[in-house]
Amino acid sequence: MQALLLTDFPERITEGLEVFINCPDPRKSPVKTRIRSSRSFKKGILVSLEGVDDRDAAEELRGASLEIPEGDVRQLPEGNFYIYQLIGLEVKSIQGEFLGVLEEVLQSPANDVYVVRDGKSEVLVPALRKIVKEVDLESGTMLVDRDGSW
Repeated sequence: MQALLLTDFPERITEGLEVFINCPDPRKSPVKTRIRSSRSFKKGILVSLEGVDDRDAAEELRGASLEIPEGDVRQLPEGNFYIYQLIGLEVKSIQGEFLGVLEEVLQSPANDVYVVRDGKSEVLVPALRKIVKEVDLESGTMLVDRDGSW
């Protein structure tokens, strides 16, 4: 299985690492397995997974993602967050306006952009410290300064 790397810690993808296979089909539950072997390949990584023993089995996983258990996630420096932690946060402006729920993160070379939707409209919030004033994972909220510059 060839995988596109979406991690800041590719060195962790080694033999024996416990992972969950999340298939693109939402009707299928994640499957727990281990990495049998891995090696760099083009812009990604080739992995062999326990229980995926032939090409047909690997083909069924096309589009799947591999994720590690949450308890194994590395601690990030203060003020940094994993994308999965941000998805679902309610976004409000410091002016008191409810902007919606953060549903997607667009990654770009300059900075990430948060896609916030309220059901009717969409707001694109630049992920910059001068705009994102507070992220409170416990309360599930993000506070942004919507001063008109974006």
